[in-house]
Amino acid sequence: MKNIAITLIISFLAINLIAEESKEAVKAKKAFSRYMEYAHPSPVKVKNKEELPDYLFDNNSKRFLDKMLTVNEENETQKMQNESSIAVNPTNPKNLIGSAVDYRANSSTWVYVSHDGGETWENLNLGKPFPHWRSTNDPSVAFNADGVAFLNYGGFQTEPDPDGNENGGNAVFIARSFDEGKTWEAHIPVIIHTALQTLDSNFEDKYYIEIDNSPQSPYFKDIYIPWKRVTARDSATQIVISKSTDNGSTWSEPLGISHRLPGSSEDTTFGQSFPLATTSAEGHLYVCWNHGIEHGIGFVKSTDGGTTFTEPRIIHRYNIFGETKLLAGQGYRHTVKGKVRAEAYPVMRCDYSDTDGRGNIYLCWAADNPPNIYFSRSEDEGETWTDPVIVHSELKNDQFWPWMDIDPFTGDVGIMYLDSRRDPENIMVDCYVSYSSDFGDTWVDRLASEMASDLRRNPFNGNSFAGDYSGMAFYNGIVYPSWVDMRNTQDDITDSDVFTSIVNINAPNPVDSLQAQVIAEDPETLVLKWEPPTERAFGQSLQADEFVHRLYRDGEFIAEVDGNTSEFTDTGLTPYTEYEYLVDVHTAKDSSIDVTYMASAGGAAKPASPEIVDLITEYENPSQFKAVFKLPTKRADGTTDLVGLEKLIIKALYNGKAVYERSFEYSDIDKGTEIDLTDIIYNDISQSGYYTISAQVQSTHYSVTTLSDPVYSDVYLGPETSELTDFFDDEELNRYLIKGNWTRNEEFAYSGDFALSQNQYNDYPAKHIDTLTVFPVYINNDEYAELSFYHAAIIHPVNVALIEYSYDESNWKEVANFRRFFYPNWDDGELKSDDWKFEQFKIPVPENGGEKNRLQVRFIIKLNDTRDKNAWYIDNLTINSIPVSVENRVESNVNIFPNPTSNVINISSPERVITSYEVVDVYGKSLISQQNTEQSQTCVIDVTQLAGGSYFLKYVVNGMVHVEKFIVLH
Repeated sequence: MKNIAITLIISFLAINLIAEESKEAVKAKKAFSRYMEYAHPSPVKVKNKEELPDYLFDNNSKRFLDKMLTVNEENETQKMQNESSIAVNPTNPKNLIGSAVDYRANSSTWVYVSHDGGETWENLNLGKPFPHWRSTNDPSVAFNADGVAFLNYGGFQTEPDPDGNENGGNAVFIARSFDEGKTWEAHIPVIIHTALQTLDSNFEDKYYIEIDNSPQSPYFKDIYIPWKRVTARDSATQIVISKSTDNGSTWSEPLGISHRLPGSSEDTTFGQSFPLATTSAEGHLYVCWNHGIEHGIGFVKSTDGGTTFTEPRIIHRYNIFGETKLLAGQGYRHTVKGKVRAEAYPVMRCDYSDTDGRGNIYLCWAADNPPNIYFSRSEDEGETWTDPVIVHSELKNDQFWPWMDIDPFTGDVGIMYLDSRRDPENIMVDCYVSYSSDFGDTWVDRLASEMASDLRRNPFNGNSFAGDYSGMAFYNGIVYPSWVDMRNTQDDITDSDVFTSIVNINAPNPVDSLQAQVIAEDPETLVLKWEPPTERAFGQSLQADEFVHRLYRDGEFIAEVDGNTSEFTDTGLTPYTEYEYLVDVHTAKDSSIDVTYMASAGGAAKPASPEIVDLITEYENPSQFKAVFKLPTKRADGTTDLVGLEKLIIKALYNGKAVYERSFEYSDIDKGTEIDLTDIIYNDISQSGYYTISAQVQSTHYSVTTLSDPVYSDVYLGPETSELTDFFDDEELNRYLIKGNWTRNEEFAYSGDFALSQNQYNDYPAKHIDTLTVFPVYINNDEYAELSFYHAAIIHPVNVALIEYSYDESNWKEVANFRRFFYPNWDDGELKSDDWKFEQFKIPVPENGGEKNRLQVRFIIKLNDTRDKNAWYIDNLTINSIPVSVENRVESNVNIFPNPTSNVINISSPERVITSYEVVDVYGKSLISQQNTEQSQTCVIDVTQLAGGSYFLKYVVNGMVHVEKFIVLH
């Protein structure tokens, strides 16, 4: 029994131990998954894209040209890049490399290479160390003094391995190239963890490569990589560093150089994070990092090649960066733009140029809300530091994500950063560069990017992730900033990119206000004019004897003129031909960007079009038009004076064909005058109908034709004609103004062989409108005209047929509207003889009355989102200005009340019996139907059973069907 008891106790303990180990494994898996997601967020399907505005800001006074590093993405499903780095090859400055967190090919390792000074780029996919890993985390690039290229990056397991294991594996890698980036040896481990990770395992994050490139250093060409180490069990962060002395083939054991801080990795700032190393000319090594817990910048130094380090200390404290917000999936983080994760990561560089700044250590960082970019300098190997200064001239809105570099030849300092100063809403960001030629004592900033964009346009949870840092290289007077840019997310929110700009510090400014003066009398000559620059790119003085202007026409060099010259006359051109001119400013060493201007010799070839000032049909003679035309003063470009005006050409178009034409000779002294051509157009107008009048002028060329709106002319109708009757059997529809598909149709007619129909194709498209306007009728009655016709509105229930009228051809009022369910015989959607329904309406005349009441009626069919396979048929149309007898008038004094209602609807007809009524919904479905057997003149309808909304009430009075809309409130 004793042995059994012991066995049971051991088994119980073993089971508990296994259970505890299982719990720890789950915790470790969750922790490492969380760290990976912080480091490399996964894109999600963005649901709130519509909240982000589709707009961009152009830089209209650009000094530098943008270049996109990320290319050939057409076949990629995930095109996002962020967190970029860039470097220049010191043995061949035309050779640059770059990299970024790149989601292409399921987050493989990518490097970007240029062989022409950053003008063009190619992208190379270096693959992954393991199929189930991502390997594009926190990349950085560098060259050593021999021109060997290095890419430092991280990777981690994000999918189960072939055995189904999710180990939480993670690593720091490098890749290298000995042939200027043409070929690469990839996935060389700096440190790697592939075994099953536990709560006591390390997650390596935020690494950045640094190479000692000073020939005077005893550690020349040694490579350093510091990073943040996270331990899951106690949420600790610590800064560690590793070193290679053999071009990255092997690496030292990571050495802890900061305090190990438990409970810090989940802090708002990710604890201690983002360490950067820099070396001096003598080989001293300095490391800084963001000490988020202290809201300060941590610092250590080593004078023995990274073997030992000073005690870590805070060298600057700062105000909390940005706005603290709870971000989905990330916890509380510092943000900009209301939702984008950002932080106060510092950048440190050491000057080893042969200038007075040699040995200086420079530090920059972002802080405050809204954030600013700060700079400080140490001249005693980091022992003391100058008071922080802000490096940008504008303090409004956000400045953040800085990067810094030093020109190794001059010791000049450059800092790039993202900046929202141009957007009053503080949303859109540009890339700016601040430059100092006096070791950071004074700064000049310039806009570097050609376009601003919106960092919120990213496909991550809550639009919250656009990266954590930027990049920059400064070499021999040229700054290459690199930044995440959202300009291409306007069309695809997953298409963020990495851009650089070629910022030549010493380049002359381009010419300003380039334009071309057209000489109208000499169409073979153009005079180019501009304002020469007086400064270089960052405000340095530029004298006229230091530069020349170079001029090109259509890509061909045409002239070089000195810096004092501000115009050039170009002769022997082809008249009225457009040319592209290019002007740049060239010094002994540098050139400005090109400024271009398009101009036509002699201006536009065509004159501007004449204006039709007034055009009406004469009331006394409807076959005659009154027309006033205004002659142009300019050519078609709107700026060049019109020279050589010869004639005005007038045409009357009937059914698109000219039936009348006449020209009138004029000269330049007539330019801009109004020409009254009343009584000109009459004899050749022999057909009634709608006409379009065209006007055109001629000089050496013909102008574009000006077309009038359609006007009606009738050789038969006049003021004494006050009625219209048309059965649509004897003639075509020339006297009607048709927009759309209205035509005579013999498929279905009330009388004779034809009726009107707007749908002869039996497949009427959705969202379509057809209009038929009846020719005018002169109403000689001070009260009203009467409109009558037969029709059948066999249309889809959601579509509508309308009748409108006007007395001035511009202000239209509705007479009636119809849907298929308004009449029971229409509701089956089939064509039958008893579908024809008679309508009769009174149309009031204007209050002024009189003999010139010129009535027009139009029939409109509107289709919504539904196609239609039938039509609206109309026949036996009559418009009469003589009142019909009382017996034939349509009763209109029926009252429907209350409207809106919540319980009952009343119908009251004081003079006529209500025969029946019916309530239908907006789709034509009958809901309530009742015959009035009591033959009363009032009816009460209980609508309490109806849901709230809109309905139609159909009722019959005096044999006529009426329809009224009402609303039920519940």
